[in-house]
Amino acid sequence: MLLFLFPLIFLASAQCNIYQCKPQKVEFEPDQCIFNFTATTYYLSLCPEDQYCPPITSPGNSSCEAIPNTPQQAWPGETCNVNITCAFGTCQNKFCQGKTVGTACTQTGECNPGLYCSTTTNKCATQITIGGNGCHNDYECVNNAGCNITGDGTGQCVGYLSVEVDDEIAQCANHYNLLCESTLCGTINGTNVCGSSVASASIIPMMCTSDGDCFSEGDPALGIGYGSSCQCSYGFQGIKYCGLFPGDPIASNYFELLKAWYSNANVTLCNSLRRDNPACVKSHWSTKHALEYTYFRLWYQMYSQIQDNDECVMQIYTSNFWNSKDEYDEYGNPDPDAEYNLSFSSSLVISGLLVLMF
Repeated sequence: MLLFLFPLIFLASAQCNIYQCKPQKVEFEPDQCIFNFTATTYYLSLCPEDQYCPPITSPGNSSCEAIPNTPQQAWPGETCNVNITCAFGTCQNKFCQGKTVGTACTQTGECNPGLYCSTTTNKCATQITIGGNGCHNDYECVNNAGCNITGDGTGQCVGYLSVEVDDEIAQCANHYNLLCESTLCGTINGTNVCGSSVASASIIPMMCTSDGDCFSEGDPALGIGYGSSCQCSYGFQGIKYCGLFPGDPIASNYFELLKAWYSNANVTLCNSLRRDNPACVKSHWSTKHALEYTYFRLWYQMYSQIQDNDECVMQIYTSNFWNSKDEYDEYGNPDPDAEYNLSFSSSLVISGLLVLMF
């Protein structure tokens, strides 16, 4: 018997909105960049280079605005130019410096890399190493490890993407656990174990109408299958697409890069809350690796949204991904014709899952 695990949330089957560059015959008001033409159709127009178009997803229109001159906030351990660019602490020697060990704190973001804000002492404390006990969440562990929390609410710090197929883990929330090599897990005979890295059962990108259309190959180790969410694209056809599974080429490349980053000594130079954030990765990894990491991360996370995008959508709604792709390609994509480069896909993959028997 093969079990399939389908999401409990994102069970939407409603019509998707349509987003596209406006037809020539449609007239816009001065400075207008989004026109809600019908209940589900949005016509778009690009703004001048010194302006941007605030995106909307609910009924209404939008007009071009001046690009705000707000510097991106950097956290302790990330590069900076002046103090105002640091979300916490001050800018010293071109890096944001936060609070040191033993200093009073209210949140982990205030503490320097290698530290977390202890809820017991309300002071910055040294992160727990791999194999160490007493953690309550991932951010109390070193940056390349997560907290394998047991029933009493505490756990042991275990390396990310390190637990092998069929090995036991304490928790399997929504059939996802980043401690597993595959990130997938299941509950077999009352025990949580890591699953295999499976791919989508159908050719991607896969169109869908509901979550029930989105399922993986069978997991040969656990004898189950997994479901992903069916999400709307920001496209001109109003179509939904299935999310990815860890064995799909795009997702597989992302998790390989994530594992490489966790294995890099410089991961320790990030604030605990920013351990895998692209901004900190960029501060401490090579340009090539940082661009590749950001590209595949966004491709994986934005898979459904970037299908069927036209030029206006690319600049107004999904520019994060397309800008990262341009940067990666410009720097030197080593394999632009690879299979995973052809479908321009990526998405958040597993949410709450429902067990169905077949």
